[in-house]
Formats: sequence, C-alpha cells, structure tokens
Amino acid sequence: MTSLADRSASSHLASRLPTALLFALIYGTVLASLPLEAFLDRANYLTYAAESHVILARNWERGFLAVLSNEPLWLVTNIALHAIMPAEWVLRTIIFVPACTVAYVVIKQYPRQVIWLVLFLLMTQVLKNHIIHLRQGYAIALFLAGWFAQQKRVGWPLMLGAAFVHTSFAFVLVIYAAVQLAKFFRLSAYLQISTAILLGAVVGVALPYIAAIVGARQAGEYDFSAASVSGLSFVFWAALLFMLLSAGRAFVAAHAFALATVGFYLATYFQIEVTARIFESTLLLVLLAGLDLKGWRRLTFLAATVFYAAFQYVQRAGLPYLGWGV
Repeated sequence: MTSLADRSASSHLASRLPTALLFALIYGTVLASLPLEAFLDRANYLTYAAESHVILARNWERGFLAVLSNEPLWLVTNIALHAIMPAEWVLRTIIFVPACTVAYVVIKQYPRQVIWLVLFLLMTQVLKNHIIHLRQGYAIALFLAGWFAQQKRVGWPLMLGAAFVHTSFAFVLVIYAAVQLAKFFRLSAYLQISTAILLGAVVGVALPYIAAIVGARQAGEYDFSAASVSGLSFVFWAALLFMLLSAGRAFVAAHAFALATVGFYLATYFQIEVTARIFESTLLLVLLAGLDLKGWRRLTFLAATVFYAAFQYVQRAGLPYLGWGV
C-alpha cells in the first residue's frame, strides 16, 4: 500500500513535470526554428550531417585510436539521422533534442527555481551551445541526463558517451575521476578541489602532446596557448570560487565536482585556449550549485550572475545575432 509520503512525493513530481516539459519544448523549438544558415559554422555542421560516413571512414584508416579520439558518437549520430532525413533536418534535430533535454532535466531537478533557471539557460555561455557549438550542446545534454539519472546503470553510459560527442568531456570525466579518487582516499572536499587544480596545471603543460599523440582533430586547430586572454573572467570566477569555498564543509562536499571544475578552469586559464570550452561543459552545474548557497552568499552569487549575463549581452548588442551571425 502506498504511504502518504510516497503519494505526496509522487504528486510533487507530477506537478513539476508539465512546467519542465513545457518550457523545454518552447526552448528547443525556438532555437531549432531560427534561420538555419544565419549562424557561424552552420555550413560545417551541414557537412557533418551529409558526410559523416566519409569522415568516420577516414578516421578508421588512421587507426582505432584516431576513431575514438575524434568524437565517433557525434559522427554516428549524424550518419543515423541522415539515413532517415535530409541534412537540414538533421541539424534542426541536433539543435532541438539537446536543447529540450538540457532545459528539461535542469528545471525538473529545481522546479522552485524556475526564474533563475530560465536566466541560466539564456546566458550566452549556455545559449551558444545550441546555436553555434552544436556538438558541445549535444554532449552537455548527454552528460546532464546521465548526471541527474536516478539509476547509475543508465547515467554512467550517458556521461561517458558525452566524451565521444565532444572532446571537452574527456577532461570533465578526468576531473570527476580525480575528485572521486581523492574522495576514495578520504581526502577532504577542499583537498579534492586542490587535486583538480593540480591536475589542471599538469594538463595545461601536457595537453598539446596528448592531442598530437592520439590524433585528435584539435591538435591541428589550436595552438594550446592563452596569450590573448584579458584576465577578467579569471578574476570573476576566482572571486566566486573563494566565496563558494567559504560556504562551509557541507556545501563544498556536496558540490565538490562543480567547484573542482572551476578550479581546473582557473589553473589552465593562462595556459590553454580551450579551457573555456571545457568549463562551459559544466557551467550549469556550477550555477546550480550557487542556488544552494544561503544568506548573503546566495544573494551575492545571484547578483554576480545577473551582472555577468547582462555584461555579456551588452558586449554583443548591435552585432548580428549577438555576434553569432555570419
């Protein structure tokens, strides 16, 4: 017989599903309905939609390691979708489904924070993953679906699969493994985050060599330096990280992984240009962690987030499609 507590929990779950689903469908539909070729890199994505089988075959000729290190699940997804629909609809599907998934799983988990969640989902660093960085948006959707999955046997394959859609998640999973290893050895949450910072320093030095050895596509696309960074983002996230770490052991322990990704980002900020892409893969988890703060820390975090989001929009005001247009 179902208990009163079970019925109450089921009722609460049922009440939050329509809100999450409705906003997710609106979010995904609007993004997928934008002009298809008005944005940066869309021609490249259309090429993937039509010719991923050629790219996959070319990687196979270079060896199994080259296949694994060049996002095979992304290629296979394009191949499978293009078998049943034209390239243009492949692209719209790859926009729609991940955008819906990200919005749905986030709002479903935090139904009483809808206003803040909508703000987070409309931040440029989040929004662009469903406009110009479609591969990353797909990977983020997989990872978050796995992260919030109730059953680990479902969650783990999704989280691991994200690394085979976008390479940034290989680093995300390494950070996660480092945190879990530190936790296994019963290191404090603060030392778990310190481990991630140390890992970042090592990766910053070794990444160019790793990319070249495994034959990843990024080896020829980036020079793995950060000579042009302004430092403003570093100062902003360093200040927020210190505030998050000051929230107490219970908070830090509950959100050690999210905070560790901030530490990794700061450790690699002045070393590798792709570190922002890695950090953006876990940005939503960091923002969600901020919602669990109390008192003045919560107010400060949310105010800083609003300022940061507004500043990004002001910077892009007047540019075609916020600077993402061709």
